Amino acid sequence: DLHSFPTRRSSDLQRQDAAYLALYVLVAVPAVALIGAGAASVVLRADGGTTLHPFDGLPRWSLVVIVLVLMDLANWFSHLLNHRVTSFWRYHALHHSQEELSILTAFRAHPLVHTSFQLAAVPLLVLGTGGAVPAWVLVGYIVLSTAPHANVPWRLGPLCYVVVTPAYHRLHHDRADRRGVNLGTVLVLWDVLAGLAVFPRPQAAPVETGLAGRPLPVEQDPAHAGWATTMGRQLASPLQRRWWDTRPAEAGA
Repeated sequence: DLHSFPTRRSSDLQRQDAAYLALYVLVAVPAVALIGAGAASVVLRADGGTTLHPFDGLPRWSLVVIVLVLMDLANWFSHLLNHRVTSFWRYHALHHSQEELSILTAFRAHPLVHTSFQLAAVPLLVLGTGGAVPAWVLVGYIVLSTAPHANVPWRLGPLCYVVVTPAYHRLHHDRADRRGVNLGTVLVLWDVLAGLAVFPRPQAAPVETGLAGRPLPVEQDPAHAGWATTMGRQLASPLQRRWWDTRPAEAGA
C-alpha cells in the first residue's frame, strides 16, 4: 500500500535534499572526475603491464555488459567497506540519517564518501575498456542506482531477485538494523553470494528509516535550527572528536 509509506515532506527537508544534490553536482562530481582523470593518467603511464586487454575482439555489447557488472561489483565492495570500517562509516552514516526516503536521498552523502566509490572506475582503467561504454549507458546505470531510494513499496515481482528495487533497498535503510544487508547498487547478485540479501515480503509494513537515537542532526527533529545550519552540522559530524558509532556491535570494525 503506497499510502502506508511516510510522506511527511516539509519545506526544510525539500530544501535540504536539493542542497545535497547541488553539493553533489558542484563539488562531488568535479572532485571525482579529477581523481578519475589522475588515476587514468597514472595507469596510462604505467601501461607496461598494468592495463589488460582480455576482452579484445568481443562484440561491443558484451564489453558493455562485462564492464557494468564489474563496476557494480566494485560499488558493492565499496559499500561494504562503508559499513564495516568505522572510519568510512562515520561519513556514510550521513546517508543513513534520512528518515523520509526519496530519490534525492541517493545524493544525501558527505562529499568525501564519493572518493570511496572510485573503485568502480578500476574495471574501466585496468581492463582498458572505458571507451566501450557509451555515456548514455553510464547515465542509465546512475538512474538505476538512484531509483531504489524512491518512497514507494515496489518489489517489481520476480525482478526483485535480479535488480535492486525500492522495497529491497528500503530494508538496507531499516532504522532497527545496521548490519549492512542489501548493499547492492543495481544487482542483488553480490548480496546473495555474500549472504547479505534480505528480500522484502509481500504486503509487509514498511520499515522505519534513519538512525536510531538520531546521533546526527536531522531536519525532522522539531528542535532543528533550520536546514542550512542542520546541513552544516551534518557535514561536520564525522570530523568531531566525539562520534556515536551508530551500528550494533555485531556489525564489526
